[in-house]
Amino acid sequence: MIQFNVTYSINDGQEFILFKEEKGSTVTGNYSDGVLEGTLEGNLLKGTFQNRRSNVAGIIEITFSLNGFTARWKQGLEPGPMKGKWSGKIDNLSKIVLSIPEEIKGTLKEQLIQPKAGVDAIYTWFSSYYKNQFDDLEPLVDLKLYKDELSEHFKEIKQKNIRTIGIDFPIRLSKGKNRPVLMVCAMDPLREDSDEVSKFDEIGYWVPFSIINSIDSKHNNSHVRNNLNFFHALLDKYDIYVTDIYKVFYREGDKVSNGQKEFKQLSVHKEILENEIKTVKPDAILTLGNDARDGICQILDLNAPTWSDKIHTTVSKDNTKVLMVPHISGSARGTKAPILNNEVYNTIEGTDNVKYARIIISALEAK
Repeated sequence: MIQFNVTYSINDGQEFILFKEEKGSTVTGNYSDGVLEGTLEGNLLKGTFQNRRSNVAGIIEITFSLNGFTARWKQGLEPGPMKGKWSGKIDNLSKIVLSIPEEIKGTLKEQLIQPKAGVDAIYTWFSSYYKNQFDDLEPLVDLKLYKDELSEHFKEIKQKNIRTIGIDFPIRLSKGKNRPVLMVCAMDPLREDSDEVSKFDEIGYWVPFSIINSIDSKHNNSHVRNNLNFFHALLDKYDIYVTDIYKVFYREGDKVSNGQKEFKQLSVHKEILENEIKTVKPDAILTLGNDARDGICQILDLNAPTWSDKIHTTVSKDNTKVLMVPHISGSARGTKAPILNNEVYNTIEGTDNVKYARIIISALEAK
């Protein structure tokens, strides 16, 4: 049964489409590259499509099921074999629940930042932002965070002439009850530089990898969407708690904080992560990239692996499964490629980060 005004993801999240009911039995479907229009008879939609990007028209037939659809299409409006294929499924991102344990809020307030508005207000803003993408809510009122609100653990940083300061606050995403929890630890990509003097002491706040963005948002570039595809593929099987190995980011001259040895060696990074692990009690931990791998290995007293064509899996002393893999960013493409191209994983469907996530899931589920 077709569902109107509900987002369907196409071919593992590579595209998204929204169907609307028009007069009579006419149905339109809008996606980023084009539009289709047809007539619905039962669960079968027959119509035509127009690809705006390539200026190509064609015919299409879509058969709807309870949770998705299958489609056949061909270029050109004349009758003929339809060899093109689509597979779609209802995208339930709006049903994801955002949360953060109260103990984590306490840790952040004690060791990271003491904002005048309070840590609760920050997470309320995140939740409102997320819901705003699916419901017609009131405009958000931005909170202001400032450098002098950082905890004393960052007192030396507070005295420096730094800019583009940002904090990635950890977040938990859930899609049901009694699901296993996967803690994902990584170093988020760099923030865009800013030369606005008036904002040098202002702290931007967000969550790692823009993970609270709707995956089909028109504002997402291909890089952001590829990252979101990864995390939402994980969400098919696990609730995820996503955290940055270094919560604070800044620029100092032509240097970035993640490239400064003295910053990376601050004990507060380890202390916050230790408290996160103790509080979240994840069923498994996934590290992305070198920094997260090294940080978690230090905390759990594990040997850091070198990258190969397989998922590195081990178990901590408290019997928590730990997986360590190259980063999902484009700059790490060379180190994750051997895994994606490993013949062992040939039967796993998907491309790029979707396949990467499903390979990781297969390793998590392996006995």
